[in-house]
Amino acid sequence: MDYLILTGGRGEGDTQAEAEVARQYALQAGVPGERILTESVSTITAENLSEACGLMRQHGLQSAFIVSDPLHMQRAMLLARDIGIRAHAAPTPTSRYRSWKSKGPSLAYETFFYLSYLATRSLGLRPQCAAG
Repeated sequence: MDYLILTGGRGEGDTQAEAEVARQYALQAGVPGERILTESVSTITAENLSEACGLMRQHGLQSAFIVSDPLHMQRAMLLARDIGIRAHAAPTPTSRYRSWKSKGPSLAYETFFYLSYLATRSLGLRPQCAAG
């Protein structure tokens, strides 16, 4: 592993950005701090990947593994490809959505946003790699 790129901004009511919380966890797990890159401005998947692309370019990285919930992976991979990231899927082995009560709404959410992105994409509108 060259770098671990952690993405995610601060949600409504959050005191810390997702990327910073993940960074603290990675440091505690033994990942060297100089190998962790973070961006903490993004709030949606397209922004996460756009900002990650900028960091990749800045550090000369050619490819990445995308680690995400299995229900989210298809949309994340399509967005990454459209942004210009050569990505490999690495879905998490478990999901926070364990029952149909929690899985159903998440699946509906992902389906809605995946189809919405396909519609937007058909109009030629795609996210771009952030300036690195």
